[in-house]
Amino acid sequence: MPGGASRVRWTLSGTADVPAGTGAYRVDHLDGTTRETDAEDVVRITERPVLVRYR
Repeated sequence: MPGGASRVRWTLSGTADVPAGTGAYRVDHLDGTTRETDAEDVVRITERPVLVRYR
């Protein structure tokens, strides 16, 4: 979505399960895959960065 915010998330080591957050609608992975999401979903954060997109 043009003009929408995004956040890159990763861990230094291990994993973390975090809420996607208000306005979240998609998670983009480095391998090119994407996953639709919403604020209530949990996103698994690892040592590989993901881009969480917000409306």
